[in-house]
Amino acid sequence: MKVANRFAAIIILAGLLLALGPGYAGAAGSHLGIKPSQIVCLTAIPLSPSPSDNWVLKRLLPNGTLETDEFVVPKGQVLIITDIEYPNPSSVGALLTTNTAGTYFYNLGTVAFKEHFTAGFVVPAETALKIVVPTLAFLQLTVVGYLAPSK
Repeated sequence: MKVANRFAAIIILAGLLLALGPGYAGAAGSHLGIKPSQIVCLTAIPLSPSPSDNWVLKRLLPNGTLETDEFVVPKGQVLIITDIEYPNPSSVGALLTTNTAGTYFYNLGTVAFKEHFTAGFVVPAETALKIVVPTLAFLQLTVVGYLAPSK
């Protein structure tokens, strides 16, 4: 009797998944329920030869290459940042800022860290993230998130 109940449950679940089809958020896409092309991995790149106090973030592509231009959140979309990894900080601290803000966006500080933001935080459309380091320094920074419609 128990085997028959399990079999019936499997048939019902299979039917439900077929009925939901590809429109189901988890059926296609990444573990986040979004298209892999929407996932964004950014890395810090100095604007001038290292060391530099002027850094921008460029998108790391799935094939391991970097986009040539700095990453700017596309028009009509927002970037939801879910993770920041700062394994080799500046001894004097650094700030994550934007091309539109007069103040810092996120204080990176002087201590190495790896932070996961469960709900993420939003970077608006047409925004470029930048790093301000008060002195010439080498640093590493990785920012991971995903693109979503702005409305």
